[in-house]
Amino acid sequence: MKDANFKLWKDVVENLDEAVHVINRDFKIVLANRRLAELVGLQKEEITGKKLFELFPAEKGVEREYLEVFNSGEGLRTTERMVFGGKEYYMRTTKLPLDLKGERLVLTIIRDVTDEELAKKEILKLKNFSDSIFESISTGIMVLDRDFKIRAMNAYQVEHMRRFGKLNINREEVIGKHFSEISTLLEEEHRGESFRELFRRVLEQGEVIKIYNHEHRSKAGATVYLNFTLQPLRGAGGEIEGVVLLSEDATEKAMLEQEVEQSRDFLKRILESLGQGVVVVDREFRILMCNTAYTEMAGLSREEIIGKKCYEVAHLRQWSCAEERELCPAVEVFSTGKPVKVVHEHRRKDGSSYYAEVNAYPLRNDRGEVVQVIEMVNDITERYELEKKLRETRDFLNNIVKSSGDAIVATDLEGRITFWSQGAENLFGYKAKEMLGGSIYDLYPEEFKVKRKRMEEFLLEYPENAIRNYRMKIYKKDGKLVDISLSLSLLKDAKGEPIGMVGISKDITREVKAEEELKRKIRELEDFYNMAIGREIKMIELKNEIERLREEIRRLRGEA
Repeated sequence: MKDANFKLWKDVVENLDEAVHVINRDFKIVLANRRLAELVGLQKEEITGKKLFELFPAEKGVEREYLEVFNSGEGLRTTERMVFGGKEYYMRTTKLPLDLKGERLVLTIIRDVTDEELAKKEILKLKNFSDSIFESISTGIMVLDRDFKIRAMNAYQVEHMRRFGKLNINREEVIGKHFSEISTLLEEEHRGESFRELFRRVLEQGEVIKIYNHEHRSKAGATVYLNFTLQPLRGAGGEIEGVVLLSEDATEKAMLEQEVEQSRDFLKRILESLGQGVVVVDREFRILMCNTAYTEMAGLSREEIIGKKCYEVAHLRQWSCAEERELCPAVEVFSTGKPVKVVHEHRRKDGSSYYAEVNAYPLRNDRGEVVQVIEMVNDITERYELEKKLRETRDFLNNIVKSSGDAIVATDLEGRITFWSQGAENLFGYKAKEMLGGSIYDLYPEEFKVKRKRMEEFLLEYPENAIRNYRMKIYKKDGKLVDISLSLSLLKDAKGEPIGMVGISKDITREVKAEEELKRKIRELEDFYNMAIGREIKMIELKNEIERLREEIRRLRGEA
């Protein structure tokens, strides 16, 4: 079961979506996962051994952050700017201190947050840490008489003592010597009982004693782990003449088991440090494993989750997603053998709901069959609600633009038209498909083309201002000039940088004609006034009428 669990954890790490590396104090990479290799465009074997800043150009303060983690032993989370293939990224890195076999290391989990919404879909994959191989174990044979003198020894035993016991011996020199001359085993204990007593029990009672993973120190000071079998050597009459000592070298296996246990613990700590939920299900949809983040999402303890059906935990119901005509990620992966991503509404133990983005991946056995599915679960409720509000806001603004009778036209900083509203089509006679990509300046007479460019220069110099109700003339599709009132302002990106202009134009043909008519009447009244200059009462009335007409002109111009 340990091997199966360990392989499961290895597969989990291999399928995680985050880039991971581990460095030592020399900033050399001692571990990198597949995602990191993809990120930097190298093979995993090419990454291991390289210095960190050979792969990631050092930004100011990054080296200091790593030293802080090494020295303080405390984790650190930062967002760093990185460049790959000439493209700028922002990565959120979690730096965690590790102590592996007494060596201080730093584990770094890298997550792409360049676009937060996309970054949340991608959630975080770690590499299989351990690729150790159990090797076969040979058997050594040594025969001792009742006085513990060596009567026989096979070739493997000699080789084993040379290689692991660091003893420069040969078989001929050893035969006839007392066992204690080449080994300290008689003075050692195993689980509180001395080996001398164990040998006595074999010699006097004829017992067969098996001992596993005994830590033994040779005469040369080397430490090895051995499996022993002590059994009586009987003569022709059945009497016990000595002891047959069978020894199997378990050093590599014992060391490997320690490393596997350390690796398993290491992998568990990595998975527990992830902010996304991790869950593994079998073909019966039973949950075999989950991390703490998943238990927190579900509002359940690990004991309440393990062994349950995934839909019982995620949806609080007794039937699968397929019965609800929803795309079930587990069913899809088991059916196709390919990864899948879905967004489901999950429920917590208290009945509250959240939106979960589930990335599901196949876990295969040695024959390549999909036997389990690993799911990476992210709570995207906040993002989901923001996207919903964004869609609603976009639809609202689109409805406003469509229903507006004004001509709304957007351009880039070069004057190329990027948006042409229905109101613009109605006012100028051009369809949007005719105008998109064309130059806004082509629509203006030369005099007004110059004015338009000066207005844009003013806005670029004073970006917080806007120009409102500026009188212009512009060509319609039929070649006629139309009088417009133009309001112009800057378009900015998310960082506040200018990316273009947006103009709102109103047809003021009627206002201009009315203004010209009023001017004509004023001139007539002024002429009459000049003729009636001697008549004071009439003069006052005429002045009042002239002022009223001027006020009307200002109102039509929008100056009132």
